[in-house]
Amino acid sequence: MKQRISIWTVVAILTVCTITVGCGGNRQTDQQQSAEQQAAEAKIEEPKPAFEGTYLDENNSPNLLIERKGTGMYRLEIGIFRLTTLSDAVGKVDGDRLEFTATDAAGNPIGGDITLRCDTATVTFTHSTWPLIETGAQFQYMRQKAPKSKITAEMAFEGVSNYCHSAYDWSAAEENPDIMGLEMGEETDSAYHVVFRSYTGALVNFYVDKASGTTRMVEYVPALGRQEEAGTMNLFEYLKQ
Repeated sequence: MKQRISIWTVVAILTVCTITVGCGGNRQTDQQQSAEQQAAEAKIEEPKPAFEGTYLDENNSPNLLIERKGTGMYRLEIGIFRLTTLSDAVGKVDGDRLEFTATDAAGNPIGGDITLRCDTATVTFTHSTWPLIETGAQFQYMRQKAPKSKITAEMAFEGVSNYCHSAYDWSAAEENPDIMGLEMGEETDSAYHVVFRSYTGALVNFYVDKASGTTRMVEYVPALGRQEEAGTMNLFEYLKQ
């Protein structure tokens, strides 16, 4: 005797198969999404080192200055005790390294990179034709800690103003105060910029390190297009106690 299979039985079988396949498909989709998420997380880059700051050499002297100048670009001053100072160095970040180029004491190109481990910066020269610095030479510097009293923009302006009034002749400004003056320049992550304008038209740029108060001075004569380093001064010596 033949058994009849009702249409409802067929529908029930198809429904169970559909649910089974659907659940299996969802599990496959979830696994795929999970794998993609793990791959994306694996591609997340480690934060890049914060290179800017003032660093001390083995003699506890501030001989490495790194200032940010735009996205990924830096200005550097590299001093090597009793050897040389590279004051025109510029650099850019490549991964976890800060690559730089400069001009050596003989007027030739010199370059290298800086790596940062905790607060220790290692300067490695990767290209040098100057006899006193061989390719591969390394020098280490320690980041200078910030003083207890944080240097503000107001303190930077006050200290530079006091210095200028003690170092320069302001008699020409007695009758015409606008002929001389100071103003704040562009601020970076590591330094304040204060500009002194002389009655002669010359400018003196003061770069005040936010951490140490060490202030680099650069004189500029627009009429001659001449710029030269003018030494450093300690801001705290010119702040009112």
